[in-house]
Amino acid sequence: MFKLVQTTKEHETFENIWRSIAKEKHFVVDEDRNRSVRYLFYEKNQPIGTMEFVPYNPEIFTTVEKDFAFSKIPEIQKHRSTTWEVDKVGFLPDYRGRGYVQWVIDCLMHHHVLHQNTHVVCLFDRKFYRLLRILYREYPMQQVGEAFVAKGEIEPIIPVVIHLPTVYEVYQKKQKNKRQMTIA
Repeated sequence: MFKLVQTTKEHETFENIWRSIAKEKHFVVDEDRNRSVRYLFYEKNQPIGTMEFVPYNPEIFTTVEKDFAFSKIPEIQKHRSTTWEVDKVGFLPDYRGRGYVQWVIDCLMHHHVLHQNTHVVCLFDRKFYRLLRILYREYPMQQVGEAFVAKGEIEPIIPVVIHLPTVYEVYQKKQKNKRQMTIA
């Protein structure tokens, strides 16, 4: 389950979880929640993970553009006003490998419905991107550059663009098939 972060306590919880993940993974931590939409993932009532969306506007604030020039991609140039960045996606170590990655897709689709964004740009950890490609190969996620190690980090990251209306269409079909299987 995921929940939109709204209270000061929830923001503090988000930041604590993300700092823990970032420290473990050697990610650089950037702080600017004023422009972001944040979600916490919960197992029962225990917060176990994070996901953040930031409107893509490299002139004002960006979490990704300094490491990869998404602004040079024609599709992003064309749809800049409806593009968001995905950042701070992660689960605490004790909760990895339990199938919660589906919640990332669910949260992505929830955000798409609420904000009608057409694209998201992401710098995914290479292992996480590989997991997404294995589990969700039917979802069109486009790797738009080679894996690289960003300044101050250790693990390679991969620049990715996701066309949300197409992913949402596939997602809806999968949800419909799930409901039909449940009914049968």
